[in-house]
Amino acid sequence: MEESEGDRRVVVASDASEAGRESVGDALAAAFDVRRVETAGACLSRAEAGSADAVLAAHDLPGIDGLGLLRSIRLSRPALPFVLAPASGSEALAGEALAAGADGYVPADADAETVVARVRDALEETGRDAGASAGRRYRSLVESSPAPINVFDADGRSIWGNDAVLDLLGLDDRADLIGRSIFELVHPDDHERARRELASVVEAKEATGPTEMRLRTPGRGTRYVRVSTAVGRFRGADVGQAIAVDVTGVREREHQLQLLDRWLRHNVRNEMTVIRGLAEDLRRGAVDDVSAAASRISASANTLLKQAEHERELIETLTESLGEEFVRVNVAAVARRQVMACAAANPHADVELIRADDVEARVLPALSTAVRELLDNAVRHSDVAEPRVEVSVERDGDTGVIRVADDGPGIPAGERDALSVDAETDQLHHGSGLGLALVYWLVRRSGGDVAFSENDPRGSVVTVRL
Repeated sequence: MEESEGDRRVVVASDASEAGRESVGDALAAAFDVRRVETAGACLSRAEAGSADAVLAAHDLPGIDGLGLLRSIRLSRPALPFVLAPASGSEALAGEALAAGADGYVPADADAETVVARVRDALEETGRDAGASAGRRYRSLVESSPAPINVFDADGRSIWGNDAVLDLLGLDDRADLIGRSIFELVHPDDHERARRELASVVEAKEATGPTEMRLRTPGRGTRYVRVSTAVGRFRGADVGQAIAVDVTGVREREHQLQLLDRWLRHNVRNEMTVIRGLAEDLRRGAVDDVSAAASRISASANTLLKQAEHERELIETLTESLGEEFVRVNVAAVARRQVMACAAANPHADVELIRADDVEARVLPALSTAVRELLDNAVRHSDVAEPRVEVSVERDGDTGVIRVADDGPGIPAGERDALSVDAETDQLHHGSGLGLALVYWLVRRSGGDVAFSENDPRGSVVTVRL
């Protein structure tokens, strides 16, 4: 059955302050199935969802104006009829709208019948020009690319991004990206670098990159990317086209290798210095208690063997976790099992689960290894005869929180700081840092965060948020 005009869905995008033209609204509602939205992002979401047969947009919209919305829609839905209806306009604005691919322009003083007629004409228009065909080809290329591609205007505001960009940034909807300044996403320490890139593309019309910088993403924390930016022109306006390669995993693996190398060199050097010194003393006959010296050599050798085994287990855990899929686990159940195991292995310690909210999270299966390592560290590095370790699992909105609090000497700041990917690896001083590194890496790979604080009156608190 052929669709009637009254069934055609027209999305009207206008700020609430522009909604006072009741006669226009009534006329549109009488002619079409009208859906009203107040932001460019909401309009784009409807267009991309296929729930719009045409768009009638004001020019003064929050975040991104009507021309910006038009260019965004032309990238994602190049054939969708679009009519610009500003509250106040000019011949220059009308020219810009038509150059950007608008199907119609309604002067500010137009009556309701004119508005309806322009929308009707846009709906009835058939056969798009070559520019629209090029737009469709460009859209297909961008959408199908596995690489994150973001298109932005001369002010650095995002016009459009493909699904790979949304995944990189941890965004659920393109409406969360459109109209957003790239400087909201770039790490503050890299803002100056991003400004230079923007100036090169927009003012000098020169391609840039690949340039490494950090992104502060809403859903995935800090990401390290290499960005290459090309100059473009779309629908009568200069645009930049940024292609990003996520190198966060590479940076983290490099850091892991550096930490492992530092840890091994530090500990092997320490123990071998002891062994070599005692062996030399024995050779010279400068040892009064040969048995004690031999025992000390044996102890250092055993320490090296244990450290080598620990390092092997750690590498196996990290390597195996690379290809693992996330699983849904009961976080409290994981904590309870590890608390019981730690308490059984350390009868001199008081290890207790003091709170266990019913929390589930999607994590790597190796998360239980991270919890075990936290408990073992708290007991092993304690300086009191009967260590006290308290574990809690709490729900905080959509986040699961694991806290491990102890009454030991605390975690040296150098070891905490060394976990950052940007840290110099020579900050790591003791073997305990490797256990913390394992916890940090496994939690990060599970999409979580690790934080450190001081306990009261003494000790440390490690907080894992999932």
